[in-house]
Amino acid sequence: MDYAAKARLKIQGHARLVDLADAAPRIVAQVVQDGTPVERILTIDIAAMDWNCPKYIPSLYPEALAREAIARAVAPLQAEVAELRGRFGEV
Repeated sequence: MDYAAKARLKIQGHARLVDLADAAPRIVAQVVQDGTPVERILTIDIAAMDWNCPKYIPSLYPEALAREAIARAVAPLQAEVAELRGRFGEV
């Protein structure tokens, strides 16, 4: 789900848990990194996939992105207020 871009990828498939000892070595090599302990691997055999219509995806944005946008919008207004206060004093 990508709320900012209003995109959602729908994937249908068959999932199964595989014990690490029974997994294919090439998959184990991709999953086990940095010494992280792994007991099982969830594999999904994808049967179908499709991009959903964005019509019903709400507009949600990461907090950092929202704060950045607000700061960019507010900064010129704060500068204008400071300039007007310097010119006319406190009201």
